[in-house]
Amino acid sequence: MAVPVTPTLERLPGCEEVSVLPEGFRQPAPPAGIAMPNYSALQNGYPDYDAFANDISDPFDNYGDMMRGHPGHEGGLPVRPGGNGIVFGVRDYFGTEWWLTDAEGLTDSPEWEQRSVQPALGDGSWLLDVRASAREVVLKGTLVGTGRAEVVRSLSEGVSALASPPRTGWLQWDPADGTRRRMPVALTGRIKTAWKSARWCEFEVEMLGINIGTPGAGVFMESAGTERIDIRDAVTNTILTLGGAVPSPPTFTFSGPVDPGTVVQLSSHSVEVAQAVARGSTLVVNTLTRRVLLDGAPARSMVRFGGGVWPLMPVGAVPVAASKVGAGSILVEVTRPW
Repeated sequence: MAVPVTPTLERLPGCEEVSVLPEGFRQPAPPAGIAMPNYSALQNGYPDYDAFANDISDPFDNYGDMMRGHPGHEGGLPVRPGGNGIVFGVRDYFGTEWWLTDAEGLTDSPEWEQRSVQPALGDGSWLLDVRASAREVVLKGTLVGTGRAEVVRSLSEGVSALASPPRTGWLQWDPADGTRRRMPVALTGRIKTAWKSARWCEFEVEMLGINIGTPGAGVFMESAGTERIDIRDAVTNTILTLGGAVPSPPTFTFSGPVDPGTVVQLSSHSVEVAQAVARGSTLVVNTLTRRVLLDGAPARSMVRFGGGVWPLMPVGAVPVAASKVGAGSILVEVTRPW
């Protein structure tokens, strides 16, 4: 008799949920951007369905060409991430219980401290003494299932979590206090399994925190509460509030069309678009990794920083002002470290 499959993940009482998910590391967009990023672009290109159906020609020879760059199509994100994730603290879809027995590295990182208050270099790079060692995390657990076949299926899902190069993902912790915390990690060794009986085995995964460029004394988990401001008006004045005790590097995403002269002012820092971002293109300014990418390709010349300093989000309520030129949008994101 077939064992019924659990339709949803069910929390296990008395066991905190800790998961390893291959999400959050986006594949780069195609170099030419996405020609039809949304329905409005399609509407602007074709006044009605007949015009679209009768005009599959240059630059779109077929439906696949038009969809290039979208999830599930060439140049876009995969419909499913590379792997299905490891989730301790639940009963999975095959009826297997994932019990967390030991979690090294979740709570033993040192307290945050700001060692340097002034940028070391003209471009705003931090002194080497604030780039600290990565955090090592080892998760150990026990899988208990209704039978060997079900546990084997659960194991096959778990060991595929970070199987796709570069074997990076997110470690996410949902403790009893209700505050979700996460940290980017990389797999550092083979996932270990050891059978103890026909329906019981032990499971171990080792990871290393890879967010090692943040000012502070080590690699820290972030609270899941990311603050966002989606700027679509020509002129915007608002407040963005960052909790915690230390500044945090923000990310700016400019979705075209955005013209030169567009400026975002964040406290005493500013980001100015120096060259046009075309319709369908995306310019990402990541102040943590010190990278500026246009449709996934390096494009540092696309932006200018006030005073030549990379922006850093101070703690507390910060005024954000934007003067946007063009019909596109700007997304400002910042996450409080924990």
